[in-house]
Amino acid sequence: MKAARLLAQGEALKLALNPKQAAEACGVSLSHFQRQIAPYVRCSYVGRARLYRVEELDRWLQEQEQPPIRER
Repeated sequence: MKAARLLAQGEALKLALNPKQAAEACGVSLSHFQRQIAPYVRCSYVGRARLYRVEELDRWLQEQEQPPIRER
């Protein structure tokens, strides 16, 4: 749904995010992202810029999923 909303607003879909954007996408602070998430996700370098693919962040988040408390 978000992709459709972005396209409707004329914004480009982002395939990769810088560290600040990646942290925001994951709902955490930049420092938390750098300490707890970035070491476990692949990144690409474009010059000195580090970029994290949205698909890679999604993969990491899926790996972290836990079953609901009632199913544990």
